[in-house]
Amino acid sequence: MRPDAAIKCDVETALGRDADVDATGLSVKVTNGVVTLSGHVSRIFQKHQAARAARFVAGVTAIANDIVVRSQSQRHYLCIARVRGTGEI
Repeated sequence: MRPDAAIKCDVETALGRDADVDATGLSVKVTNGVVTLSGHVSRIFQKHQAARAARFVAGVTAIANDIVVRSQSQRHYLCIARVRGTGEI
């Protein structure tokens, strides 16, 4: 079994190399080979592609894809809420 830290590093590298995934809003956690992807992307395709990229990393036993898909308008309203200090849409 590979160490979780090595798996995490490889998953992050795979996400960064995938031209179809904007990995800047994503985070990776690995526990006993189970990869949890979280954060946000702008398209559903990117969510699925991120999981696909992680799936092919050696040592990954399962993937929990907790990535949220946010549209441009959702990000705009979330930004406004943060500026106003409410933190909510």
